[in-house]
Amino acid sequence: MDREEVFAHYGKTCPKENGFGYGLWPREKAMENLKELPEFLPYLNPKKKIRITFDYDPDFPFALFTTENLREDD
Repeated sequence: MDREEVFAHYGKTCPKENGFGYGLWPREKAMENLKELPEFLPYLNPKKKIRITFDYDPDFPFALFTTENLREDD
């Protein structure tokens, strides 16, 4: 399964601009991965609006984690 299929399942398209990040997490590990969010915070740009989205469907093989406004220097 490719990223476009996962984004489409959640009604989204995969943006290609700078500052956007995503993770395709296997359903079985998705909830566990959320515990790692504090380690991710330094990558966000505090001078811009930030959006973090977690899409999960227990009947779909992947969860989708997206962020907008990551630091552009990373």
